[in-house]
Amino acid sequence: VSQRLHYDSASLKPYSVMQAQTDYTERTGDYRLNNQFNVLRELAGARQILKEHGVQMARTKLAESTHKSYMGYMVKQSTFQTLMHDMMIASGARQDDVDGIGAGESTSDNFENNPKLTKLAEVLVEHFER
Repeated sequence: VSQRLHYDSASLKPYSVMQAQTDYTERTGDYRLNNQFNVLRELAGARQILKEHGVQMARTKLAESTHKSYMGYMVKQSTFQTLMHDMMIASGARQDDVDGIGAGESTSDNFENNPKLTKLAEVLVEHFER
């Protein structure tokens, strides 16, 4: 499709996908792959958030993505459902939240698995206890 996507896929960034989409449509004039590019950009964005902010934030990003029209087919796939379930467990959700998983949203959203937010909470509590 584009040379921009022919390098290490583990370091793929949403911006690279957007550039590849632009290159492809300018070169071919074909817009039929726009949905696939959009899905790939969402997944690359979630993976980037996972690397930078933790499981909870990435799960939240994917849960928000499920409401986008181009994600409709992906959300119905068993691999996506399994991914959301595994991320729910990894983010420390209660068992009843995991059992009742719908579109990947949880009633117990917290930031236990995000070290930056955990530290921020500690600092804020310490500040206001003085």
